[in-house]
Amino acid sequence: MDSAADISCVGKGFHILFYGETTYLGVTFSDSAQRNLHIVTAATIITDQRTLIPTIVIINQAAYIPDMNQCEPLLHTDQARPYNVIINDLACCYFESYGNPGKQSIEVDGHVFPFDMTE
Repeated sequence: MDSAADISCVGKGFHILFYGETTYLGVTFSDSAQRNLHIVTAATIITDQRTLIPTIVIINQAAYIPDMNQCEPLLHTDQARPYNVIINDLACCYFESYGNPGKQSIEVDGHVFPFDMTE
């Protein structure tokens, strides 16, 4: 999740379900070249490493970056919240106003998915 992203972006690791219109972006690339990109609906599978349960994740209205160097998706938090996705993007080392530590996770239908960026 990236609350600073202007639009969600997906790349390798996602299967494109539908292609839509195009948009003109440049700042998401390592070479900063501006390009026309398709707006897509895309899906991927994530697996919770604690339970080994796979979950299909579908992202709507994302810019598709076909560059093989684009290994990280940027998922805009404001695009997820209207669909009852609870996003806690506060780092675990910080505390919210009630004194609870951040969770760095998303919750959908009672299932919690931690943000675990391992490479």
